[in-house]
Formats: sequence, C-alpha cells, structure tokens
Amino acid sequence: MIVVVGAWLAGCANHLPAQEREAPVQHQEETNVCMVYRAMMTAPMPPQDMERLRVACEASMPE
Repeated sequence: MIVVVGAWLAGCANHLPAQEREAPVQHQEETNVCMVYRAMMTAPMPPQDMERLRVACEASMPE
C-alpha cells in the first residue's frame, strides 16, 4: 500500500503544464523603502502613515 501511494504521488508531481515547468522565474529587486513597507504592513499604525509608506515604495520602484 505504501508503495502504491508513493508511486501515485510521484506520478502526480511530474504532470505540470509545460509553461509552469519551463517558465523563467521573474523577480524584481525590492528597494529598501519597499522592504520597510512590507515589514510594517502588519504593524499597528494609522492608515495615513501606512499610505505614506505605500506611496514611497511605489515611487522608489524603477519603471
């Protein structure tokens, strides 16, 4: 039974669409301002301060 379950899981793991298997990982370098914004997203702070951090993050990102 363990062998059957293991084979079934192994078979399912290899059936990804070709796009997902071969797609290059696209990541964007995050600025220090955005790292601060993301770190503070769960911090208790007034909404206007959170908005200020969000706007600063967006402004710091390269086009």
